[in-house]
Amino acid sequence: MPRTAVKRPPPAAKRRTSASRRDPLTRDRVVRLAVRIADTEGLDAASFRRLAAELDVTPMALYRHVRDRADLLDAMTETLLEGLTLEEASDPALAWADALRRLLRSYVVIAGSHPCAPALLGGRPPASRRALLATEVTLALLARAGFAPRDAAALLQQLSALMLASAPRFGRPRPPDEEGRAGRRSDAAVESLPPGEFPHFTAALPYLAGWSDAGRDRTLGVELLVAGLEVLSARPRRPEHVEPRMPTARAEGLQP
Repeated sequence: MPRTAVKRPPPAAKRRTSASRRDPLTRDRVVRLAVRIADTEGLDAASFRRLAAELDVTPMALYRHVRDRADLLDAMTETLLEGLTLEEASDPALAWADALRRLLRSYVVIAGSHPCAPALLGGRPPASRRALLATEVTLALLARAGFAPRDAAALLQQLSALMLASAPRFGRPRPPDEEGRAGRRSDAAVESLPPGEFPHFTAALPYLAGWSDAGRDRTLGVELLVAGLEVLSARPRRPEHVEPRMPTARAEGLQP
């Protein structure tokens, strides 16, 4: 009786090579995977070792597409900021308030869709081209509103912090029993309120119940920010303070 040849699986290296031919490793693929991991597990989880394991390659293979950790973070930032309406906000035909409103709305959409946004966008100075361009466009709009560079820089920092505050938070969820106890304590506190002492809180209570939902309407926050900036821009402002220069000996005529 003839022997049947047993077909053995190819070595791991050969399997990895054939897999890479079917789905080639690219910079975009690495970066988008890093964003997905960071959104679900946190920015630190998107390590080179983790990415290599998910992509079934060696960590050294990743360095052909991303130079180092800083390059990876910059590329992830670029990916997140793809949705910013920078070109639209740069349109001189738009009033500065309308342009800023559209830009902030697109920023809120990004922050609301990516839990890693606060750590990625707010945890390091802008270095990627699109991040720097977003900074330039925002400062240009504030300049059009009449704000001096010092005031514009302060407002830019406040706007960034408030926009990132709309990002959903990830982390270990509370156990169901702990969640239930917290809810019962809250319900008991509300029920114990003296009648008539909190009429506005009572009237708003049905709407406050879902204030932390990820799908809540965030456009109101943008409107509040832009309206506040419009009020500030209409106020008379003192000229920006310039530090006096110390006279030099040559300027004073003490030296030939």
